[in-house]
Amino acid sequence: MYKKLIFLFSFIIVLASASSLTQAATEIWREAESADPLTAPMATFADDPCASGGEYIGVTAGNNSTSASPAPDGTASYIFDVPATGTYKVFVRTKLATDTIDDDSSYARIDGATLSSTAGLVGGWIKWNNTYTQTGTKWTWIPIFNNGDGDAVEQFTMDAGQYTLEIAYREDGMYFDAILITDDLALDPATLPNEIPGGSSCVEENILVNGSFEDGVLAPWQFDNVSPASY
Repeated sequence: MYKKLIFLFSFIIVLASASSLTQAATEIWREAESADPLTAPMATFADDPCASGGEYIGVTAGNNSTSASPAPDGTASYIFDVPATGTYKVFVRTKLATDTIDDDSSYARIDGATLSSTAGLVGGWIKWNNTYTQTGTKWTWIPIFNNGDGDAVEQFTMDAGQYTLEIAYREDGMYFDAILITDDLALDPATLPNEIPGGSSCVEENILVNGSFEDGVLAPWQFDNVSPASY
């Protein structure tokens, strides 16, 4: 009996130790319209009830900068704190004006981060191009990826500290609604909510049918398991 109690006690200690080693993923959420600064010709729009928080951002029509980043003009900046050294991905809720190759690109960077993919950078900026293959004319969460390196999803390695995520326009017609920075590298963006906590309740999405996006509606999301580290 004594040996059984010792074994049971030891088993409980092992379980408790394993549990303490399991840490929740870091999640840093931002509304796109919270950019500071947001420089022209990027602008805030409030004409889509399906946007998280009721607003989103994008460049005004007729502005294109395909050869180089327009920064410091046409740029959205987001300061955030990394709580611990690690590797992170950035997911952005986006939509396009049209499902075409002509309205689907931007630039992105996090100054001071080490990139997993560095081929084809444009003046240090990631060329986030050909997003029409992953999003459409309804809001969709997609990762920042490097079109200059075969559309490889970027991973940003950062020490603990403060950083700035910057997104600049490349072609008009790509819009941004919400942002998630996370060290959950296995995260499937299809599991992300249609709005970050405090956002709207619209649930329309794109559905990929035979290689092209069509409008569709999904069931409303619940937020029992959404616990952002910061917002």
